Amino acid sequence: MGLARWFHYRDPRLDDAAKWLKRVGLTHLRTGLSRSDRFREDARLIDRQMETLHYFHTTATFCLTPEHLGLAPRHASAPIGPNQIADLC
Repeated sequence: MGLARWFHYRDPRLDDAAKWLKRVGLTHLRTGLSRSDRFREDARLIDRQMETLHYFHTTATFCLTPEHLGLAPRHASAPIGPNQIADLC
């Protein structure tokens, strides 16, 4: 069984959700990671999220361009450099 679930920055439900999903037999999870979160004060939270989800075959979708790295200053903008997303991954 698989599921798609986005966890927000510092989402207080992350640990409980991972335990519940494991308990119900989830094997595959698709989640989003905000590229903007990489530039927050506690960017380590991205690593923590992925460590918490280690039980699952996880596919990450990288979303949300940081305003200072986009062609336009908005989160839905294409990145200035074509390798930005690959470098982050």
